[in-house]
Amino acid sequence: MKNDDVDEFLTPLRVALKQCVREPLHMQLRVVEQAAVDIVVGPKQLESHIAVLREFMLMESGLVFDLFVEEAYSQTKNSSSSKTIRGLTPMRLNHIFEMSLQRAGHSSTGPFVKRFMYKRRSKSTSETVPRAKSTSRALLQSLDQLKATYQVESTSMLRLVITEESVRTYAQIHSALLRTRCVQYSLRRLWVRLNYVLRQQRQEDKKAAL
Repeated sequence: MKNDDVDEFLTPLRVALKQCVREPLHMQLRVVEQAAVDIVVGPKQLESHIAVLREFMLMESGLVFDLFVEEAYSQTKNSSSSKTIRGLTPMRLNHIFEMSLQRAGHSSTGPFVKRFMYKRRSKSTSETVPRAKSTSRALLQSLDQLKATYQVESTSMLRLVITEESVRTYAQIHSALLRTRCVQYSLRRLWVRLNYVLRQQRQEDKKAAL
C-alpha cells in the first residue's frame, strides 16, 4: 500500500483537536456555567442563603437577637430556686429564638430561615442543665452549650461555596456576638437598677435634710 493511500485514513490534526479537545472542553464549560447559574440565581439561590447567613449568623437582624436575649434572660431568671438558677436547654433556647423571629416580624418557617438553628455543642452535654448563682452566669453557661448551624445538604452543589469550614467560622463569630449581646443586656439592666437606687437614695437624703 502506498503512503498516499495510508494518508487518506489519517484524521487531520485540526479535526482531531476539535473533536477530541475543543468540543469536550466546550461541553464541560457549558455544564459548569449552567451549574454556576443554578447555584447563584437558579434553584439553589445562593444569594438568599448568603442573606440568611448575614442576617442571623452575623446578627444583621439585631432586633431578633435583642428579643432573644431579653426573653432568654427572663426565662432563666424565672427558673431560679432557693440557692441556684437553672439554665435553659438548647431545645428551649431554640423555641425562644422562634418566638423572637415572630415578634420581630420574621417567618420561622421560611425555606431558608429554618436552615438556621441551634444545636448542642457536643453529645456530652445532652442531659446537662447549667446551674449558677446569677441569672447572667446561668444564661451564658446555657449559651456555651450551643452552636449555631446552617443546614446544607452534603450532596448539594451549594457545598462548593457554603462549606462546613465556613459554617464553623460563621458559628464562632455568632457565638462571640451573642455573648456580647448578653453582657450588654446585663450591663443595661444593672445601669437601670443602679440609677433607681441612686434616685431613691437622693430622695431619702432630701427627706432627712428637711
